[in-house]
Amino acid sequence: MKSTFSEIKSLIDRLAAKINVPKEQLPTYGSSIGDGTPCIDIGVDGTVYFVVTERGTEFERWLPQTMDDLLYRVIEGATWSMASQYELKHRIKGQDNRRISFAYQEELLGILNKDWRFRAFEKHTEILKKYPFDDHASERVDYLLVLKSKGMEHYEAWALACEKYPLPYVNS
Repeated sequence: MKSTFSEIKSLIDRLAAKINVPKEQLPTYGSSIGDGTPCIDIGVDGTVYFVVTERGTEFERWLPQTMDDLLYRVIEGATWSMASQYELKHRIKGQDNRRISFAYQEELLGILNKDWRFRAFEKHTEILKKYPFDDHASERVDYLLVLKSKGMEHYEAWALACEKYPLPYVNS
């Protein structure tokens, strides 16, 4: 895939404006600021890359096959940050925070592109197969800490906490 910085930036900025993506969630162009913020880079041959660099170390250099793939990747990352912030403001005690953040990210992506919403839904579904929602995690930890504060050994306290607030079932 080949393009110019101005073409890519224009496409990203138009999408970002539709869902009010904060500027700090958008990539840089041409040079990384080195803090993990994605950077769109274009090689001397015109090839477009999605690059992640932190503290002088390049962690990722991805070659998107299509402009849609690049746009999705940029916006998917931005909407994850937005969804995480949204969840913090709307947190429900006793509920796995991913219930809110996954749904909100899918909603944002769906405003831009129905296929992107489905891609995120599929990704979330795969995550949940390995790591199911755990609505009792905070209660389990709170109870564990109470038991340990009463002098109970960690493993015994953990077993009792899991008995009272069972771990989610992983269907393998």
